[in-house]
Amino acid sequence: MFGPDRNGNFRPVIVKSIHENRVSIDEAGPMSSVCVNVKTIGKNTEPIKNCQIRKGSCLINPIVARVKGSNPYQALCVKYFDAQIRILHHHTTI
Repeated sequence: MFGPDRNGNFRPVIVKSIHENRVSIDEAGPMSSVCVNVKTIGKNTEPIKNCQIRKGSCLINPIVARVKGSNPYQALCVKYFDAQIRILHHHTTI
């Protein structure tokens, strides 16, 4: 599943190949930088456009919906969060 999009939805995809440093590999390890070739699944589905790939996009395993009509990925999508930030000293305007 590829996503989230602006609405928090994920699209089903197939990973066709994975490359690390221009070498084909079977799986990616933690904290590795890889290139992934994906293909969308289903009839009459349009491919993923460059504008749909943005910071925070991810590939995850599919989750079976426990409640029909609900988005099981909603718990994985975080759009806003609260933080307490303390800046001790900075010489420019933040």
